[in-house]
Amino acid sequence: MRPAYLRPNVLVEPLWNQWYAWPYLVPPVTAAMFLINLHVKIMESFIAAPDVHVAAVKNPRLAGGPFMQHPPSRVSEVRALLERTLKEQTTLVEVARAIAALNGLLAAEATGSSLAPLYPRIPEPLRGYVDATSRGRSHDMSGLERRWAPLGTVCSLACGLRRRDRTARRGWPGCRTGRRGTRWIHGATCAC
Repeated sequence: MRPAYLRPNVLVEPLWNQWYAWPYLVPPVTAAMFLINLHVKIMESFIAAPDVHVAAVKNPRLAGGPFMQHPPSRVSEVRALLERTLKEQTTLVEVARAIAALNGLLAAEATGSSLAPLYPRIPEPLRGYVDATSRGRSHDMSGLERRWAPLGTVCSLACGLRRRDRTARRGWPGCRTGRRGTRWIHGATCAC
């Protein structure tokens, strides 16, 4: 096998479901919340109004904001990514919705006394994984991170190779939809 070298202007990017991978996407609870509250919302916003994203990306005062750096012609690719994400990430979507429901339940009914009557009402995806606590108007849940393996999250991991573009603006690294010049060097689906 002959050695091969990369040019100095090649970037290697770790990707999680075609989004830039960062540490908060490793634990399933934070991954679920970022998936629903950031990735899905950004993709839905781009599909609904791609021109707004194009204008926002050009505005330096909005650098790093939740905008996709794609032209409107990529709406169909983003729509396909959104559909695939919601289909493949049903467990994370259910966990995120269950966390929101549990937070709502605790906010409405936790009064600082025993939470035992609320335990049977914990949403199904979280039963057996969380402990709820309450101090007056303050409430919390814990324990999910330590027992996360049975949640069986599935993620699509890859590394993207692309040439560094000196004209690209910095900020939110965002989504990679297989734009021209990107090469996927490894793609795998794994149980995280």
